[in-house]
Amino acid sequence: MWDVKKHNGRQAIDMVLMDQTGAKIGATLWQELFPEFQPKLHLGCSYLI
Repeated sequence: MWDVKKHNGRQAIDMVLMDQTGAKIGATLWQELFPEFQPKLHLGCSYLI
């Protein structure tokens, strides 16, 4: 999970998601969603979605 400032000036949190088979995809959480999700996300933790 990384805090990133994108080229358009918007802030984002980039992260890697992995399923039960080990397949990985990148995900971006844009600044508009920070208030809802940022308090729930902690670096180094795993979450079951």
